[in-house]
Amino acid sequence: MDSGELGESSSSPSVKDNDLSVQTLTKGGTGGELCVTLSDGSSFFVLKHIARHLYGGCEVSLRSMEQLQFRSQKQKANQAALSFLARSAHSVRGLQQKLIRRGVKGDLLALVLQELEEAGYLDDHRFAGEWLQSRLRRHPEGRVALYAGLLRRGVSREIAETVLNSSFSGEVEQACALEWARKLKSRSNYTREELKGKLYSRHFQTAVITRVLSILE
Repeated sequence: MDSGELGESSSSPSVKDNDLSVQTLTKGGTGGELCVTLSDGSSFFVLKHIARHLYGGCEVSLRSMEQLQFRSQKQKANQAALSFLARSAHSVRGLQQKLIRRGVKGDLLALVLQELEEAGYLDDHRFAGEWLQSRLRRHPEGRVALYAGLLRRGVSREIAETVLNSSFSGEVEQACALEWARKLKSRSNYTREELKGKLYSRHFQTAVITRVLSILE
């Protein structure tokens, strides 16, 4: 997957797509960029390795410079996206929001997200399923809380409902509530009412709480 960069040219060229030459190549921008100044006074930030064939006085076209800039923008956007994904899994919308805050937008944003999905780096069904299992291990809670948690992480209502319907049955909810209640009892001598309150605070269903409390008696 080709990559690119996030900024825009420091000026907007208005000359025709010919009769241009590189005037200067200077360090600038961020992440190993060069500022390429053209004979019409316009300038572009381009990654060094993408601009390696450029030199002072060489002839270029406006179109070719715009293509180099887009390649730079795309590489930086991809690098930012993969850096986020290396730290933790993301939904498409969750990653989209982080890239927007990095300055990636428009067609470039859509293209980067599309390519990540096609390459298998982004999959909202997989993300939702993995997040659900992790959440139940670390912080068991009821369906309402889990549904809200998925929505907050950018998962659509449809996918959230599908994943919960397939992976969070009443039996699973009861098992999670029972395991958590047993851990609470092992740490402190909670009364029935105290356990009931703590189970309610995790949004377990009333029927599930009633069954769990009866099992523990």
